[in-house]
Amino acid sequence: MLGYSRPPSRSEKHPRLSAPATDRDKIKQIFRFLQELHYVKSPPVVDLALYEWKLSYDAVPRYASVQRGDAGSGFIIKVARPSESQCPRPSVAIEKWLKADWEQFGVEPEFYQRRKTTSVEGKEVVEAFEESPERVEAFEKWYEQRRAWETAEKQLHDALNVFLDLFELYGKFEREAERLQLFLADGILRIHKPDVVIQHPILLQRVELVFNPSVPEFLIKESSQGPELCTPLLRYAGIDGKAMQQLREEVDKQALHPLDPDATGEFFKAFVHKFWPDGLYGDSLGQIQSDEVPCLYRAPMFFLGYRGQGYVEALESYIQKLPDLQQIPEALLRLVGTDERAGERPPGEAIDLLLTKGANPEQKRVIEELELNDTVMVQGPPGTGKTHTIANLIGHLLARNQRILVTSHASKALRVVKDHVAPSLRNLCVSVLHGDDDSSKELEESVTGIITYLAKTSAAKLDGEIRQIASERSELVKESDELRQRLREAALVASRRSWGGGSRRSASNTRGSRGRSPKPGPVRFGTKTSRSSIATTRS
Repeated sequence: MLGYSRPPSRSEKHPRLSAPATDRDKIKQIFRFLQELHYVKSPPVVDLALYEWKLSYDAVPRYASVQRGDAGSGFIIKVARPSESQCPRPSVAIEKWLKADWEQFGVEPEFYQRRKTTSVEGKEVVEAFEESPERVEAFEKWYEQRRAWETAEKQLHDALNVFLDLFELYGKFEREAERLQLFLADGILRIHKPDVVIQHPILLQRVELVFNPSVPEFLIKESSQGPELCTPLLRYAGIDGKAMQQLREEVDKQALHPLDPDATGEFFKAFVHKFWPDGLYGDSLGQIQSDEVPCLYRAPMFFLGYRGQGYVEALESYIQKLPDLQQIPEALLRLVGTDERAGERPPGEAIDLLLTKGANPEQKRVIEELELNDTVMVQGPPGTGKTHTIANLIGHLLARNQRILVTSHASKALRVVKDHVAPSLRNLCVSVLHGDDDSSKELEESVTGIITYLAKTSAAKLDGEIRQIASERSELVKESDELRQRLREAALVASRRSWGGGSRRSASNTRGSRGRSPKPGPVRFGTKTSRSSIATTRS
């Protein structure tokens, strides 16, 4: 999604200070329809068991490689890969008696009861393990050492399993970043209904998973967005929109957080008692005495959800703001059939496209349409040049002294766009994402690059370069137009020679000569080419 600031549009030149009430009602109905359509296509998840990945906050192991953050640490948890230790090695006297995998964690060591050995006389005999008291004593001593190692190693392996889970989760994010969202949540609402059991947290905080491969370690940190209510769940539970709006305001006012036990505990208790007279609240599931009535209990946890969580909330926000808008965006008016100022280019007026990359006619048309209309939507399958067009549009608008905002579901898509932008303009592409370490580095690099460039030049020097480049470009455009006109005239002359009346050549000879005609050579802008030389090449 791309937005930018530019000179006044047609809507601004002819402002519509207040759209008719019928238009606002129609727009509201469209938004309501989109909300209901989303519910049908993507019904809310109401059971935690349906999520593919979950991690209880209290179950995060307490180990040296796992840290819990506080208010000033900048992270919720930090998980580094722990270093595994080796299993104590048994003595030579018993190692050959042990079965395979004795050194593996979680594997109970076993020994052979009998085995064939060679006697002093060189004869093959069968010996029992317990025939040698020294061997039995050595095994028992080693076994105690191994048990102590495995006890200590269990905490390490618990921490290692969390690290490996996060590693797998990070790979999933890399592949499906536009669809998935990681949440920290608390306040499990449980309601038994005839056809379904609701068991899902009501208070959510979007979090981000950041990987530092140099350590290696993972950080789970809060996103820039504050805590929010799981409104699809509340709507499914039968809570109306007005009550949900009051709950949202209370969450914002108290700055509630899933890991704040005092404030959230009071909020959860008031919530369940307000909407269900027989509702129960507990600081843990163990305090809930009945399964037959609605209840809410604390159990902070991480889970992997979906980015569509905020879609309905965004539409609801638009609906609430719609009555107070002085000017309805033209794109919304078009949705309801109000298109009184369709974009029309004045006769003879061409749009001067300032492109930094090559463009086909369809890509040029996108830029031309945006000059005439407030909104242009471009659709197409992967590989059709949408990102290329955005990069070209960025260069065009920057050349017209305008600002551009590019938005996307995931930061990966924004980096792909930046890679397509002309190298000389990349320092002007400043990332404004929050909570993304790579984005913070890009922001620092962009600002440093801009400051370094400005320190090496001056406004007067830049103005001079602009005038010189504009003059050179004007000459090149003029020369290009002249050459194109000559090519058209030469092609017309060649066509008349081949197909004009009174030609002495037969149709078959004409086709043969045309088939053997050399192709026109490349024409370079900036070189003087006579009309006769072009005509000769084309004939």
